[in-house]
Amino acid sequence: MKIIDFRLSRIKAKLKKPFITNLRRVDTIEDVLVTLIADDGTVGYGEAPPTVAITGEDIESIERSIGGRIFPALRGMRVDDDEIFEALGRSLAKNTSAKACVDMAIYDLVSKKAKIPLWQYLGGEQKTLKTNLTISLNDTATMLKDAVSAYNDGFSILKVKVGEGEDESVEITRLIREHLPNAVIRLDANQAWDPKKSVKIAER
Repeated sequence: MKIIDFRLSRIKAKLKKPFITNLRRVDTIEDVLVTLIADDGTVGYGEAPPTVAITGEDIESIERSIGGRIFPALRGMRVDDDEIFEALGRSLAKNTSAKACVDMAIYDLVSKKAKIPLWQYLGGEQKTLKTNLTISLNDTATMLKDAVSAYNDGFSILKVKVGEGEDESVEITRLIREHLPNAVIRLDANQAWDPKKSVKIAER
């Protein structure tokens, strides 16, 4: 099974709730979808979000990277060739979202070639897993309400977005713990804390 062609398209959807971090606010997602096409007609899919504030990539640069550098480096390669991921890595510097998008599509093709689901190909032994739900950065009352709502919906692991405010970060953590004593709480400051502040808040 060799890679012979590709297609690019976009996925757009409005979020039920805004996704807010210390770096950005997202109300609507628009992601890149790549379709890798093999010589036997099998297709593999990958997706990448444009996160300029994190990777420096916007939707157009992801598409340019895939079409201009990544696909030409992979054209004609067998999907089970040990060198395919090395070729992907060497195709251009950085551009991690574009590379991840194609990486996913390659794995999709490989698992289809093996005629087994991707989770099984990757060695998964369980059919279910626990994931966290992100609580967006907001005023304390809204964050607490969102955390309780998420927990009641079955999410026992909460990734709580926090910002530069030390007191605010400690307070929202205390309130969520007070209301949800059995929840797993993970704090994500998105680069808002330096090492000194991180230690100080953790100690508090």
